[in-house]
Amino acid sequence: MKKRILSMILVICLSVALLPSCSDGGGGEDSGKKVTKLEYWFGISGTVPVDLQEVNDYINTITKEKINVEVKLKPIAINNYETTMSVKINAADTFDICFTSEWCNSYIQNAKKGAFLALDDLLEQYAPDILESVPTELWDIAKVNGKIYGTVNQQILPRQSAVVVRKDMADAFGLKTESIKDLESLTPYLEYCKQNAKADQIAGVFDMTCISAYFGWDDFGRYDIPGVIKNTDSGLKVYNQFESAEFQSLMKLGKSWYEKGYYGKDILTAQPNYKTMCLKFEPTYKPGLEAEEAMIAGHELIAIPFGEPTMYTSWNLSSLSAVSATSKNPEKSLEFLNLLYSDEKLFNTLIYGIENKHYKKVSSNRVELIPDSGYILSSGWEFGNQFNQWLTPTQDDDIWEQTKQINNSANKSTAYGFVFDQTNVRTEIANCKAVYDEYWMALLLGLFGEDTQTEYQNFLTKLKDAGGDKIIAEKQRQINEWKAH
Repeated sequence: MKKRILSMILVICLSVALLPSCSDGGGGEDSGKKVTKLEYWFGISGTVPVDLQEVNDYINTITKEKINVEVKLKPIAINNYETTMSVKINAADTFDICFTSEWCNSYIQNAKKGAFLALDDLLEQYAPDILESVPTELWDIAKVNGKIYGTVNQQILPRQSAVVVRKDMADAFGLKTESIKDLESLTPYLEYCKQNAKADQIAGVFDMTCISAYFGWDDFGRYDIPGVIKNTDSGLKVYNQFESAEFQSLMKLGKSWYEKGYYGKDILTAQPNYKTMCLKFEPTYKPGLEAEEAMIAGHELIAIPFGEPTMYTSWNLSSLSAVSATSKNPEKSLEFLNLLYSDEKLFNTLIYGIENKHYKKVSSNRVELIPDSGYILSSGWEFGNQFNQWLTPTQDDDIWEQTKQINNSANKSTAYGFVFDQTNVRTEIANCKAVYDEYWMALLLGLFGEDTQTEYQNFLTKLKDAGGDKIIAEKQRQINEWKAH
């Protein structure tokens, strides 16, 4: 009897020893453990690359070896990203990581409503490289009710309005960039392009993040609702930017450009063609901007900045990575973000694709893109530490040193450090945004024609009816309290 019992115990022990582990774990000594699968959502300019899946598979050979993770890349066209993530978050869908900011997929509001996971207790163990490299000042700005809900992506920090223009057309026209002091002075160049370029759309739509910086507005991260201050105003007076002379001057310019034919007649519905467009607005100027945008355009560009670089609290919250509160693997999600932050090969594979298929390595930190290769993601600022990004042929060797210098020397808005809490005016914000979305493009492109002034007054009236004055008053109240402390 004892022999039978001992035999059964031996069989059970051997069977257990042969079973594969079912727990999640890292690579190396943990390589026998079950691979953790993650979903990573982010926005991209243009369309999803043809070779996305092939590059995704290659990325997983790196992540499986390093941390025993497979990640499913989920890129969404940036114009649709806000809506897509809002639906997912409101439905409490299960996913792991997403790009977030104060201009898209609101970091603060999502953190406040519990959509993102607080990371304070996890960063030291699972993301030590991120924790160490991000300045304390940025971690403090990223706190919502005293907690950190996203890892801050390292990139250019100040904002400076800019446009990029096609180099071939600018050279043929004889454009002197030093003579361009304002947007109006670009009109002769656009007229030349209208007569000579093969393009349905000569100029891109006004980028309102660019326009806020152009006029020196600190919009606290929401350019689509009333209430800004001048970034040099020590009195911190909040006013309605849509009533301003600056906004009206922009309407006049946009109407003029539309009537001259610099926008296609289907501007409201057509997808922009960056390969033929002659002028594009940029959220901010930065070293190497021309080369970054050339990845999308497919030809050389010239960048023209306006004004001086200025630090805004909201812009320092313009690029973060958050772990979803619905993630079943938050620790592994942070491990992946930490690896993306610290591993040059992983970061650059995500940007450029597979070596000798999508790019050629020409030096230790420089690549040459293979034309029409089927893969490129130009937005390195979105994916962790952009200072790890390899350079393209036209970028300066010291581009990241230049960027760090700008970060360290830029002026600061007089409201720098202030974070607007939208809680008390959520309904009014939603209502004003709906009005803005209805009117802004038609107003700024002159699509109302002779009725522009009438529709402009209707726009202002509807903003008031939607609660615009209440939003301005709430911003003023909060900023007064912030100033007093």
